Amino acid sequence: MRVIFEVLLSCLVASVVASPRYGGHESSNQHISTVELAVTSTETSETASTSSSPNTATPPSPSISPNTATLPSPSISPNTAKPPSPSISPSTAKPPSSSISPNTAKPPSSSISPNTAKPPYSSISANTAIRPSASISPNTAKPPSPSISPNTAKPPSTTPSKGVSVPANCFKPNGVPVGWLPDGVNMTLLQNKVAPGTTACTYGDYAHIRSTTDYGDDEIAGSASAAAEAGTVFTISLQPYIPFNQVDLQSILASMEKILEAGNQVVWLRFAHEMNWYINTNTKNTDTPYIGSTDDFKMLWKNIATAVDREKVKMFWSPNSPVPPDTITSIGDSWFPGAEYVDIVGLDVYAQSTSTSFADAFGEFYDTYAAPNNLPFVLGETGWFDGGNDSEKMYWLGQVSSAQAKERCPLYQGFSWFEYDKPSEGDFRVVMGSSDLASQVLK
Repeated sequence: MRVIFEVLLSCLVASVVASPRYGGHESSNQHISTVELAVTSTETSETASTSSSPNTATPPSPSISPNTATLPSPSISPNTAKPPSPSISPSTAKPPSSSISPNTAKPPSSSISPNTAKPPYSSISANTAIRPSASISPNTAKPPSPSISPNTAKPPSTTPSKGVSVPANCFKPNGVPVGWLPDGVNMTLLQNKVAPGTTACTYGDYAHIRSTTDYGDDEIAGSASAAAEAGTVFTISLQPYIPFNQVDLQSILASMEKILEAGNQVVWLRFAHEMNWYINTNTKNTDTPYIGSTDDFKMLWKNIATAVDREKVKMFWSPNSPVPPDTITSIGDSWFPGAEYVDIVGLDVYAQSTSTSFADAFGEFYDTYAAPNNLPFVLGETGWFDGGNDSEKMYWLGQVSSAQAKERCPLYQGFSWFEYDKPSEGDFRVVMGSSDLASQVLK
């Protein structure tokens, strides 16, 4: 009987094990109808239990073993695909954002990383090609600016520095101020013969330093007063006949003060004019020479220019037209004291040919000394060499008073004609001579 019962029990267990499972990982033992068997033998097959053995499929649990496939979860392990999130790991593709890592393609932004292509912008890095902008980096092409760098070509100035000027209502045919160096002739009488009712722009005279106590004040007392009365600028050509290094600075200052006390508002001091001609080393000069070296001359000039009141006493540097082997450049190398010590530059020229134009005679000098230093250019003394005939004098007077002269030399501030009759040299006059030439030319 016992044998029969054991056989029936074995068949029943086999039937249960072969039955199908439910979905998921559920065990079939949990859903078998309970059969109450009174079995006392320990040799009986294992009874179904709710405690599963190892490696048995189980239902889902919040605790998941490693390497087990899962559904997406807010907590994601490294290197696991996931949808975009506000927190993005490095090297992960993402849409444009206001915060962009280096070398990531993106649309233009006010905050741009290095080496990222961008449209023109007001803040531009160096060596970046751009269209013209108000803010331009170094080495970037840009349009001209009102501010010009050194060594940049610019148009010549037409307004001289140093505050040099002539009376506004003085005689200026073609805009060229006219002045005279008359030989003891009343200034008003002379000018009225040229253009009645007008005033010359400058009136010049000569004085000589004959000794350490004689500075020629008596020679110019009358002309200084006449210039003041006429309301013209007084030009004094002061020639030192004593060595340059013996000229007394205080005596020069005293002489200038006397000219100003005569009623003149300003004086042009043409000190040691034609120095390159009158110097004692020039054997062609037969007049009383100047004595000293070029260095002595420049030192004396600088001392005078430093001591005088430059608002009232204008330093007028006026060499002679160079005689070969001298050149325009070489006379400056030897005699020019420096632009800071000079208020006016000029060149004394006496024409010798009707083929010589104003530009021929003065262009190089102007370009060398006047234009680069923005200094007024004035002919301290001019005429025709050896006097000349009427046509020659009229030609040259026409040249120095022409509109073309002002066009060629915009800083040109006029001339003083040598109105002298010197029997041993010639009759240079164009006003008081046998013919009134000036009134025919100066209109």
